[in-house]
Amino acid sequence: MDLFFEILKWVLLVFVAGVIGQIGKSLTLRVIERRRRRALSSPPSAPEPKEQKALQKAAKKRAKAEAKRLKKMGQSPMDGER
Repeated sequence: MDLFFEILKWVLLVFVAGVIGQIGKSLTLRVIERRRRRALSSPPSAPEPKEQKALQKAAKKRAKAEAKRLKKMGQSPMDGER
């Protein structure tokens, strides 16, 4: 009889865990769908001036690094040892 209650306890525990997992999955899908609808309904906004300035600065920095890399590749190994 003790074994029966032990098995019943574990069966109920697994069942409850499954129900909790299913509820979590449903809530997650609702949140994702709500965010997706909200993102599609709102028009994309232009970046703020601060963000725009930061983007321009980053682009300039990348261009400078690329120019430096190209210049370094163009030199022969002997030019750098002097």
